[in-house]
Amino acid sequence: MNAADETIGQALARGHGDVPAVLCGDRTLSYRELDALACRFGNGFRAAGIGVGDRVVLVLPDTPELMAAYLGAFKVGAVPIAFSTRASAADLSYVIEDSDCRLLMIEPDGASDLTVPCQVVTDAVAFAADQPAELETAPMSPEDPAFWFYTSGTTGRPKGVVHLQRAVLSTQLHLEKNLSIGPGDRIFATSKMFFAYPLGHYLGALRLGATIILHPDWPNAEGIAAVVDQFRPDLF
Repeated sequence: MNAADETIGQALARGHGDVPAVLCGDRTLSYRELDALACRFGNGFRAAGIGVGDRVVLVLPDTPELMAAYLGAFKVGAVPIAFSTRASAADLSYVIEDSDCRLLMIEPDGASDLTVPCQVVTDAVAFAADQPAELETAPMSPEDPAFWFYTSGTTGRPKGVVHLQRAVLSTQLHLEKNLSIGPGDRIFATSKMFFAYPLGHYLGALRLGATIILHPDWPNAEGIAAVVDQFRPDLF
């Protein structure tokens, strides 16, 4: 199995390629378009020497590029770790060293105070732009790591929590069984994708062929109300 095949691949296999997968500002990506972008990121990772088991830290706003980078890492068997865009240089450096990160993807202003022992990418769009839009996914075991989250560190240093490939298989159950979410339904979580709560819902939504709504800015009442007014989510 591969976590990418078990999320976006499921929707594509059921014929939802033209269903909107991501809404963000004035952008709409269909499942087919999101998969192509994920393949470009995956090919970019491979070109950078990133492969099975390698950790990549993603410090990006909630945009289609973050979701595609996550899925692209899945495709090559790498292990994405999303981390807060407001983290201090010290906290980010700790996570990079603790995870033995091979590649950091971050906005340019976030990289200015960092000296880290890994590759650093400061332009996610350019990283994927010229890469092929097709990619065969790496075969993985259900017991292989798929992604990590770091805890908040309230009781000491943050701890990396490993989630396995099979973890994605149940992400849709609550949405499907309890909330009757299906293809085309819109889902919006106000917290950012470096938290488990929204990512779990978003992976489940993609597995079902639903539509996720991303908000790149830091959440506040005015900004969240504007997103809800623009996109009218079915699940908020």
